[in-house]
Amino acid sequence: MSAKNTIKVCTKCGRELPATSGYFHMTKRIKGGTVYKYLRSDCKECRNEIKREHYKDPKVKKQYRESHADWRKRNPDKAKSYYDPDKAREEYERKKKSRCNLDGRLASQGHCSCMSD
Repeated sequence: MSAKNTIKVCTKCGRELPATSGYFHMTKRIKGGTVYKYLRSDCKECRNEIKREHYKDPKVKKQYRESHADWRKRNPDKAKSYYDPDKAREEYERKKKSRCNLDGRLASQGHCSCMSD
């Protein structure tokens, strides 16, 4: 059986779906120093519904707000640059200028000579 034909059953809704990262989130487990990556047992739709319900809880919302506020206090420079629309625009323009004129890929990848001056 090839990987394309592999079917996985969601443990929450019971639907049979293709065993791909398009239908199931990837997760990883570290055991004995080795990292194992695999697909979760619940499908993306079920997992997203669980997350939505979790974040509706007022206690969880408050905890996340406090955690984010604490991070912003500890990292004011990062927080400012993260929320600065001018810096985001500058970054966009910089990346746009570094793209290849022929195919749009980053010129720094060295695949063409159209921007090597």
